[in-house]
Amino acid sequence: MDQLSTRIGTILGGVAAGLIPMAIFTPVYAVWAIFAWPIPGTTFFIAAVAWSAFLAFRAGSLLRLARPLPRETNGYDARISRGMAIVSSIQGGLILASIVVFVVLGRYVWILPVVALIVAVHFFPMPAIFGRTIDYYLGAVMLVVAGIGLYLAGQPSISWQLTWGVTGVGGALVTSAYGLYIVREGRRVVRSYR
Repeated sequence: MDQLSTRIGTILGGVAAGLIPMAIFTPVYAVWAIFAWPIPGTTFFIAAVAWSAFLAFRAGSLLRLARPLPRETNGYDARISRGMAIVSSIQGGLILASIVVFVVLGRYVWILPVVALIVAVHFFPMPAIFGRTIDYYLGAVMLVVAGIGLYLAGQPSISWQLTWGVTGVGGALVTSAYGLYIVREGRRVVRSYR
């Protein structure tokens, strides 16, 4: 508890930083459902946007709450920053390179499933960085989503809309679950501090 009292601002800032990508990527995945199933897909997308707005609002609330609180840092914070910088750089580079390759080859249907695969793989170093296991489960589910997407992309009779719709719904559900986990962690930290 003593450590929490001196680091609460840093911890809450980290929680908020985790919510922001989930708020961004959930609707990015969800939008493709519209092309596969116009009415249900639009409903799913609207729900995803509402959830993303909640995640963004929660991130903003945590940042405001953290601002006046003690912000001591330690070696653990430096390890997280370094680890996430490495993982994010590799992930971003692989995503950009794969998009360029598939655009050049005119194989657009493969883009979202391969992006989902790269995102799935990026979950697996995170337990070592953060010291938690949730990332193994989320990574495994995202691997299944990517596998289904890759299978669909390899079927000439299946449209890109269906491939991207299925992959996008799966990706949105994984990022939503991660967002929910982070929200709960933020509430737990605030309760412990109070």
